Amino acid sequence: MHEKILNGNSADNGKEAIPLYHQIVSDLKDQINRNEMKNGDKLPTEKWLSEHYGVSRVTVRKALEDLIEQGYLEKRPNRGCFVIQPKFERDLSRMRSMHRQLLASGITPSSKIISYQEVAADSWIGRHLQCAEGDIVLVIKRIRYADERPFAEQTIYLPKALFNDFNPWLLRDHSLHDLMEEEYRVPIVSSTQSITARMPSKEQIEELDLKAGKPILHIRGTVLTENDKVCEYSDTYFITDVVRYSFSWSKR
Repeated sequence: MHEKILNGNSADNGKEAIPLYHQIVSDLKDQINRNEMKNGDKLPTEKWLSEHYGVSRVTVRKALEDLIEQGYLEKRPNRGCFVIQPKFERDLSRMRSMHRQLLASGITPSSKIISYQEVAADSWIGRHLQCAEGDIVLVIKRIRYADERPFAEQTIYLPKALFNDFNPWLLRDHSLHDLMEEEYRVPIVSSTQSITARMPSKEQIEELDLKAGKPILHIRGTVLTENDKVCEYSDTYFITDVVRYSFSWSKR
């Protein structure tokens, strides 16, 4: 970590001074973004940082808490603070699987299968999959991981008519959309997603290792194959300090 001297708290030339803890936050973020501190690196102790920046440990602690809240650091009991950013930014306007985007970013994706069922579609499932009530539907619940850190709880609904003999355990280390296209010859043509923020359930707090009171994103996704036929519906709950989201738009 390079030597850093902070500006004082007093105003300079009539300009409002930047609080010391904000300066520490900015400096540490710059080092993380420049890859001087990489994902998984352990930060020095509060005592070391206090001496390094020439500030009190209270100021250092406030800066670290801010970086934890922003998702750049993770505090591990009895071990200290570790870098967890920069992680991964997903462009939701691009038709590319999350699995492939993670791999392209140098992150290892994986999934834990929580449950797998074949159920008869009720009116709710039928509406989302555009199938008849009573049609058999595959329902898969999983926890998704990025470098072994949970970032999403997802429930997937697939029409069995398109995916007979589907093996859900392949999703532990394979892309669902790759399996759909390569194994079952179901081409993905388009998708729509609606996004809302909500508070996590107690079960989601445990499954995703969340802090109570922290909101998550709920994304409802519908994937279409040829002739606008629905081939997948999903309910996904994301935590945004592991995976960030962006949108792009053009008149072209």
